[in-house]
Amino acid sequence: MWVEGRAGPFPFQVPWEARGPLVLEVEGEGGKRAYLLSVDPTKPLLSLRFQPPRAAWGEEVEVSLEALFPAEEAFLLLPGGRALPLAKEGGAFRGRFRLEEAWAGQAVDLGPVLGLPLPAFARQGERRVEAQARLLVAR
Repeated sequence: MWVEGRAGPFPFQVPWEARGPLVLEVEGEGGKRAYLLSVDPTKPLLSLRFQPPRAAWGEEVEVSLEALFPAEEAFLLLPGGRALPLAKEGGAFRGRFRLEEAWAGQAVDLGPVLGLPLPAFARQGERRVEAQARLLVAR
């Protein structure tokens, strides 16, 4: 979460167990100020994007994972059980993999395209957060 101050925005982490509005008191040279921050427990903590969003077998795909918490590491789980480590780049984790035709048996028929389920997870300390995404695959 980001709070705007005179020196610009600064990040801080909302406690994992926080629910509903949260009061943040900030004290500085100009005195004390309170901010009411909304905490939405239904908002996903991880988001995954693929580039290209619809790939072909044999094509290289870039994955981008954004976490709403200061994750220390993140991985994409490829079919067959291999964990692809994602590298921290700015505010996201990124990696690349080649879309193997051997994974076609794990793809789901979505009509004009296939959907390949690709789970991911990010970790901060002992806390592990998981997300599920589908990469669209051209027939």
